[in-house]
Order: sequence, then structure tokens, then C-alpha cells
Amino acid sequence: MTTASINGSAERYEIRILPARTDNYAIFIIDRNSQSCVAIDTPCSRVIGDFLSEQNLTLRYILNTHHHPDHTGGNLELQKRYDCEIIGHARDRARIPGVNILVNDGDMVEIFEQGLTAKVIAVDGHTIGHIAYDCPEISARFVGDTLFSLGCGRLFEGSAKQMRESLYKLTAPPEHTLLYCAHEYTLGNMKFARHIFPDDQGLRDLETEITALRAENIPTIPTNIQKEKRFNPFLQTDRSEMIQRLIALGALSPEGGKNPDQVFGALRSLKDRF
Repeated sequence: MTTASINGSAERYEIRILPARTDNYAIFIIDRNSQSCVAIDTPCSRVIGDFLSEQNLTLRYILNTHHHPDHTGGNLELQKRYDCEIIGHARDRARIPGVNILVNDGDMVEIFEQGLTAKVIAVDGHTIGHIAYDCPEISARFVGDTLFSLGCGRLFEGSAKQMRESLYKLTAPPEHTLLYCAHEYTLGNMKFARHIFPDDQGLRDLETEITALRAENIPTIPTNIQKEKRFNPFLQTDRSEMIQRLIALGALSPEGGKNPDQVFGALRSLKDRF
């Protein structure tokens, strides 16, 4: 389990990260003033329920990022047990179990009274109706399966253009913002990034750091905006080195290299087959 103190406000808020299922994370924002919390997605009701019992916490809200079962599978059981409210995108009202608060892009959600708010950011691409939650008071964004450390989600429902635009939304300033994604995919994403940029010494150094963390079973999240802008290949589709590498690998035509969305789509397709 990983604990993060929040920018000098450790006396009130903290973020906890717990492994769940195979490679998911259950993520919590805890308000120690009220001994209540919110869960970002529900990959496993047992892991979440055990944690809440051990910490003597009340579950106030579930903030769902999208409808996939490894993010909503614990919704109904936890809602029944804790009488919590479930927030999700209005577009996903029929696909998120138990959702009873519907939100849209730009909405503000007060998740703790007289305390923390979360801004809803629409980030289509992985799915249509995927949202992220931005909490500037604690310098944190909860990004689901849109952005991963050194990667991004598969395009199950959306387009390359939508995903590319969503990633730039999630990495908008301030750059000290921490990004909490929902899966531990960093080592696999690193291997792909090194495949795209084989001569990048910075990536080699980061690989050593990440490998050491995972050897100790330490999460590689949160990541941060500065790191992702520097190392995440999906945020570098306008980089000439990237375009030339994709052309050399036969994943992109020279003409396609002039279109950022085609470059992104070629990169995502290459990652899907990697």
C-alpha cells in the first residue's frame, strides 16, 4: 500500500493506493477530519471493503472513470453496504452499475463538505464517456485508463484524434500535478518506449529506476506531468525522431507523418501488436 501526504495538508487529506485484481489499483482520497473517503473506481469490492474496515472509514462516494467491469465491478456491493453515491458520466448512465449522480465535462463535484472539489474532464478515447477527475487543491488528477505512466489506453471505442486530445488535456499545467492511473503497466510501457526511442539515455536511466521499484513491489504511480511529457511516446507524436522511427518500422507512410492523428494512430496500432 502506498500513502501520499497532500502538499502540507497531511493533517486532513491523504491518498492511498492498493493493488487489486491482477494489475489494477484501488485508489482512495481520505478526509481524516471526518474519517470518510471516496474511491476512484471499484476494481474489487473485497479489497476496498477490507481497507475501509481496517481504517474505520466511511465510503462517501465512488467516482467512476468509465464503465469497464474492472472499474465498476464492486459498485453495487459497496453501495449496498455503505449507502454511498456513485458518480459517472451522463453518457454512461446505462453502463455504470448503481450510478445515481450524472456529470458532464466541466462539472464540479464537492466530494468533501467545505473541503475538496473535483472537476470533471471528458477524456474520450479508451471509451466514449470516459472522464477524469481533477483535484487542484491536492495537485492530483485521477485519469483512469486514458493515460498510463509512459503509455495510454487502447482505443476500444474512441478515435486516435480523441485520445490524442484527451492526453493533452490531462497533461495541461500546472506541471507539478500528480497523475493517478488505474493500472500497473509501466514496465511494459517502458519496453515499448525504448523500442521507439532506443538511443534515449534518459529512458534507460528511468528503466533502471522503475525496475528497482517493481522488484520491491512498489507502485510506479503516481506519475507526473513533467515526466510524461518527457518520456511518454504518446505525448511526442509531433517529434521528428518519432515520425522517422515509425516510417522505418513500416508502421507509417511518409505522407501519414504529416498528420498528427495518423501518427498517433500508427503508434497506438504498433503498441497493440507489440
